[in-house]
Amino acid sequence: MRKESEKIPSARQQLVDVCDQLISDRCTYIEGSRLIVSLCNQAGIAQNDPNYSVFAAIESETDDIPDRKAIQHWSEEAVRANSRTWEEAEAWAKASGEPAAVDLRAQLIRKCN
Repeated sequence: MRKESEKIPSARQQLVDVCDQLISDRCTYIEGSRLIVSLCNQAGIAQNDPNYSVFAAIESETDDIPDRKAIQHWSEEAVRANSRTWEEAEAWAKASGEPAAVDLRAQLIRKCN
């Protein structure tokens, strides 16, 4: 079993990877925020960190939006009925989260070096 201190560099690298995916539009900000919030504790990022707070807010405000895996099980009609709301939520999440992703990535790179 890995010691807690050995998990921190791995979690930080995973966070850098998620930030890279967000910044390059390879991941949605809603799904990325969920990943970031779950990894921050493992990476030693405090809950009062301003970047963490942004992603926690995105996660909280979009917790009723299903992820892509869940949407596969929805009817086409239900997806059509909700897609505009989901797109608007993602646009808000990106506008809120992009600066935090850039800053969190830089913060983590400094800690990794």
